[in-house]
Amino acid sequence: MFRKIVHYEVHYFSREGVSNVMNRIMAEVNGLSVGLTVLYGKLIREPFKMAACLVGAAMISWQLLLLTLILVPIAAWCIRWLAKSLKRVVRRGLEQAVFLFSRLEESIRSIRIVKAFTTERHEFGKFRQTNHRLYRLSMKTAKYDSLTNPLTEVLGVLMICIAAIAGSYLVMNQRVDILGIPMCNVPLSQAMLLTFFMLLAGASDPARKLSDIFTQCQTAIVAANRVYELIDREIPIVDPPKPIRLPRHSRSITFDRVSFHYTPERPVLREVSLEIAFGETIGIVGPSGCGKSTMLSLIPRFADTTSGEVRIDGVAVRDAKMRDVRRMMGIITQEPILFNDTIRNNIRYGSPFASDAEVIEAAKNAFAHEFIESELAEGYETIVGPGGAMLSGGQRQRIALARTFLCDPAILLLDEATSQIDLYSEQKIHEALAKFIGKRTTILVTHRLSALALADRIVVLRDGVIESIGTQQELLVRSPYFAQLHQIEQSE
Repeated sequence: MFRKIVHYEVHYFSREGVSNVMNRIMAEVNGLSVGLTVLYGKLIREPFKMAACLVGAAMISWQLLLLTLILVPIAAWCIRWLAKSLKRVVRRGLEQAVFLFSRLEESIRSIRIVKAFTTERHEFGKFRQTNHRLYRLSMKTAKYDSLTNPLTEVLGVLMICIAAIAGSYLVMNQRVDILGIPMCNVPLSQAMLLTFFMLLAGASDPARKLSDIFTQCQTAIVAANRVYELIDREIPIVDPPKPIRLPRHSRSITFDRVSFHYTPERPVLREVSLEIAFGETIGIVGPSGCGKSTMLSLIPRFADTTSGEVRIDGVAVRDAKMRDVRRMMGIITQEPILFNDTIRNNIRYGSPFASDAEVIEAAKNAFAHEFIESELAEGYETIVGPGGAMLSGGQRQRIALARTFLCDPAILLLDEATSQIDLYSEQKIHEALAKFIGKRTTILVTHRLSALALADRIVVLRDGVIESIGTQQELLVRSPYFAQLHQIEQSE
C-alpha cells in the first residue's frame, strides 16, 4: 500500500490531507490484518468441523437433517441483514475515525495558535463533538454485534428442538415417516438418535464460534475495500509506455501555450508561453493565487498540463521518464523539508553515495558549515528533530540549500525560498545562490525585490496569464503591478 501511495501525484495529498492517508495506512491495514488472522484460523477450521458433523448426521438420516435445517434460510436472511447493517456502520465509523485523527493532528500541530488565542476550550469542544459522533457509531456497531450471538443461539436451540421432537416421535413409535413423509430407511434406535444429536451439537459449536468473529470479519471486509480503493486507484501521472531519453539539460525550457486547471470552472494558467534559455535566471512575480507555484510544479511534472506542453531541450516532460526529469532538478520551497535524522544525512538525502568531504563542501557553499560546527554541539551528527524543529528557519533553509548543491542540478527551482527568514539568513542564501546559479537554469518565485536582483528577466503573472516580461527597469515602466510592488518595498 505504501509503495503505491508514494507514487501518487502531489495534489492528492493536498486534497485528501496527510492525516487521512496516515490513518488509512495504519488503522485500516490493521483491521485487514485482524481479518486475515481470523480467516486463516477459525474461518477455515470451524467450517470443516461443521461439515464433518453434518455429513455424519446425514449418514444416519439425511431426511431428518433436512427437517432440522428448515430454519437455516431464516438464519441466513437475518445474518445477511446484520452484515449489511454492520458494514454500513463500520464504514461510517472508519470515515469518522479519519476525521477524528485529522482533528487531533490539526489541534496539536497548531498548538501555538491555540494557546495564543486561548481557544483550548473551543478546540476541546470540537474534539468532543467529533469524538461523540464516533462513539455513537461504535455503539451501533456493538449493538449489531450483540445481536449475532443471541440470534444464532436461539435459532440453534429451535433446530435442536425440531430434531428432538421429530426424532423422539420416530424412536418412540418405531416409525420411518412423519405424516407420511419418509424420514429414514429403518426405524431409529435410541443410540442412533443420541449420536445424531451429538453430531448436531458438534455442528452448532463451530457455528457459535463463527458468530463470535462475525463483527471482526465485517470490519475486515470494509477495511479491505478501503485499502484496495487506494491500491487499485489509477495514478494520473505516470511514465509513458515508450519514454524518450532525456540527457542533462543544456538548451532551453519551453512553456508552449500551457493551460492548467484543477476544475474546469477555475483555470489556474491560461495559454502561458515562455522560453527560458539554459543558464538564464528567471524571476516570477504576481499576486497570490495567480499560478506562480503551479508553473514551477509543471516542470518536474508534479502536475500535468491541461493543454499545451512543457518541454526541456525540445522533449515534452510527458514523453520522458519522470526519474530523468526530476533527477536534473533542485527544488527549494518556502517551508524547507528536513527529516528527523542527522544534518549529514539530510544534506546527503538524494545523493546517498556522496563522501563526507563532499557533504562539508556543499554545506560551505550554502554558508551552513559555520553554524553547524560552532552552534551545534554534535556538528554534522546533530539530529534535527521532526521537520527540522531543532533548527531555526534560516538554518533549515541553508541545510536544504546544501542538499540541493550536493545534487548538482541542471535546473534550480526556488519557490519563495527566502520569504520567511531573517535578513541575515536571506543575505547568506543570496550569496550562496549567486555563486551557484552560473551554469544552471534557475526559476525563482518571490515577492522580494532583493531576490529578483539575481534574475536576468522577470515574468509578471496575473490571473493565470503573463502580463509582462523584462528586466526590473523595463517592468517599472511597463507593468503597473511591478511598479506598485517596487514602491511598497521601497517604503518599508
